Amino acid sequence: MAVKTRPITIDEYNLILDKMCSTFTYKTTNKDGEVEDKLFRANFKVAYALQLQANLGLRVGDVLKLTLNDFIPDGRGSFKLSVTEQKTGKVKDVVVNDNLYNNIKLYTLENNIKADEPIVKMSVRNVQMQLKIVCDELGINSVSTHSFRKFYAMRLFEDSGYNFEVVRALLNHSNVAITQKYLGVTNEEIEKASKNHNYMRNLKLINK
Repeated sequence: MAVKTRPITIDEYNLILDKMCSTFTYKTTNKDGEVEDKLFRANFKVAYALQLQANLGLRVGDVLKLTLNDFIPDGRGSFKLSVTEQKTGKVKDVVVNDNLYNNIKLYTLENNIKADEPIVKMSVRNVQMQLKIVCDELGINSVSTHSFRKFYAMRLFEDSGYNFEVVRALLNHSNVAITQKYLGVTNEEIEKASKNHNYMRNLKLINK
């Protein structure tokens, strides 16, 4: 039975990115079934792709097609991301953080990436393979590239005061029930929260 991909924590997010940007030796099994040492070379491009996922909430396939031209002025001094999702065909059209946009623009300038070229040019398979090596080395389980989109969703959920509707809109989900399932929040947890919510007081009339 396949293990369900889960959102990563903030600590795991930082550990994975730091490890991805480092060079280390890891154990692997060759085609003859023998265990051997292999060198993992620091891969900043994969780390950057995962950061884009975690900060924009896109699926990895959409991240790897993302260009600077996909960020357009919102008419109020900021920029918004406007892309069509490969999986759903839906348009994601949301304002992005100013510092995030500036970081992406600077990255393209420093790496001589044209505005109509993919910001991170590599295959989905390559990102997945590199991530698996790093997670295995760190002992982090049940994580895939999609964990970074779920990281985005969970951070939004917490930062919005646990507002399902905000997360639903930003993930382009059809309804809140899908978002609830996506976040892994069960009906029992919602029921427990409701049962524990009690701020009633025994009021007394104060005579003046």
